Amino acid sequence: MAKIVGVKEAHRQLTKLIRAAEGGQQIVMTREGSPVAVLLGTDDYNSLMATLEEMADPEALRALRLEIGFDRLIDDPTAGDPLRGEWRGYWKLRAGDYRVIYSIAGADVLEVQYVRDRRKAYRR
Repeated sequence: MAKIVGVKEAHRQLTKLIRAAEGGQQIVMTREGSPVAVLLGTDDYNSLMATLEEMADPEALRALRLEIGFDRLIDDPTAGDPLRGEWRGYWKLRAGDYRVIYSIAGADVLEVQYVRDRRKAYRR
């Protein structure tokens, strides 16, 4: 949880706050009760910048969404929605712009039929 400090107090305790930030604590500085600045240690800052850089890469973001989707299936094979009609017996799971079409073949077995863009997922 972040420590909230007024700007004047932060000025008086700057050395102490820098040490706290180096130790992983986030410091939010306020003026008249409104946040105006944040003090982060370099580890937190570098991690934040790496995350922003990854999120700016559409391919990396797609891969992350697929990974999260597959993690959901590992935890719960019925996390998706059952399909109807000619797709009866199959399930779909939304993973970002993609759809994972799969069937449950056994207690510990899923058969992934397709991982496709959502606009093309149901075409055979």
